[in-house]
Amino acid sequence: MDATAVSDHVGTASAIKMRRSIMIKGLEALVESYPNARHYGVEDHMLPTLAETFPNIDWESLGAYLFSRVARHGKRRAEEMAEAARTVAETGIPPTMAEAIAAKQQWMNAPAAA
Repeated sequence: MDATAVSDHVGTASAIKMRRSIMIKGLEALVESYPNARHYGVEDHMLPTLAETFPNIDWESLGAYLFSRVARHGKRRAEEMAEAARTVAETGIPPTMAEAIAAKQQWMNAPAAA
């Protein structure tokens, strides 16, 4: 483990980790678009448009990777996002995305979703 001090203030490292988690878990929650695109038969059209918008990302590989992470860690991630939502709310900002991410992570890890 390569630990680096980020601040003399207690909680700074946790704040960094939680804000980063909202971004990462948000990306994971967005993978709902993949099975939806497949359902509607538009996956082969959707992925190239994503590649046009973000040309440095391999969207097919990223989708597979994110799905595997949610399948492996979804329950813990949903709990982490619920906590992140509480800390966002403490700032006075509505935790709309963090709450939605927590719900999506929970749904994607539920036995019926598997």
